[in-house]
Amino acid sequence: MTESKTAEILNDQLGATIHGKTTKKLWKLLISMKQMQNLATKISNAIKETNGRLPKMRLT
Repeated sequence: MTESKTAEILNDQLGATIHGKTTKKLWKLLISMKQMQNLATKISNAIKETNGRLPKMRLT
C-alpha cells in the first residue's frame, strides 16, 4: 500500500470501516487501550513493590 493511500485511510478520507467503525476511531481505541494497559502495569508493579515491603514493616 502506498504512503498516500495509508494516509487517506487513517484520515478517514476513503470512508474505510472495520465492523462499522472508522479506522480513525479504531486507532483512538487502540491507543486508549494501550494507555490503560500501561497504567495497569504501573499499578500492578506498585502493588508488588508495596507488598514486598509489608513484611518488613512492624505495626505497633
